[in-house]
Amino acid sequence: MNHGDVIDLAVQFLIMGCNVLTVSYRGYGHSTGKPSEGGLRIDSQTVLDHLLQHPTLSQVPIIIYGQSLGGAVAIDLVSRNPSNVSALILENTFMSIPALVKGWPNPIGSLSFLCSQRWPSLDRMRSISPDIPILMLSGDKDAVIPPPHMRGLWAASKVRGIQEDAEGRCSPFFFCGTARGGEKPSPEEVEEAALEEMTDIRSPATIWNGKNMFRYFSGTGHEDTYLAASYWTDVRTFIDQLGLAPPIYDPDFDEIFTSTFSSESIFYRR
Repeated sequence: MNHGDVIDLAVQFLIMGCNVLTVSYRGYGHSTGKPSEGGLRIDSQTVLDHLLQHPTLSQVPIIIYGQSLGGAVAIDLVSRNPSNVSALILENTFMSIPALVKGWPNPIGSLSFLCSQRWPSLDRMRSISPDIPILMLSGDKDAVIPPPHMRGLWAASKVRGIQEDAEGRCSPFFFCGTARGGEKPSPEEVEEAALEEMTDIRSPATIWNGKNMFRYFSGTGHEDTYLAASYWTDVRTFIDQLGLAPPIYDPDFDEIFTSTFSSESIFYRR
């Protein structure tokens, strides 16, 4: 894929009143170079630095949105730039490349340790600032990246900002469900309890704590989750709750939009 494949997504964010910047990584689309984990990390930081140096766009909140591999890139970028990002939106991404490959049939699955591109998103998720709101969007029929990966990332997000005392227990103790014998839980126990809660979740479902949201869509796969009936309503709800992008009406954009897309297009219908 390249950033031409996400034009329909860009249109939806434009309708919400957001500015949009898309990019093709090195080796994708017309971008030169050879893709690698290290190279894509540089590319994403370069894009963010470009925004931060822009006279206008540096003054507005920045939301990082990533699908699939883009989700891993987004998690990494946000974990390294806590003071420059206002929110993170993820769709159908993985806990790590080795964890994904391990779930494939043997003999390939048994060779997951040989993966040179690792993208340890689970570890990086834990290091993201708890001040950054996260929206996770998961399709229950995703055969490319099975839903347990998104559930694992959600569980990992629950330990963000937890401090450990000298004995490795969580302080302050706020996750009552993980108490064992009246003791404070460790971060690992907090994450384990959160994952256990997610095990029984059935689509469609929404988990919302006033700041972070997990949305589980019914009947959608890896490439069509964004077509779910409430997908963009959920995205808009999340953004509105952040108070970052007030609703606007731009007659100039409306005129361009309606004259560019026919009534049969997905853009027009939405």
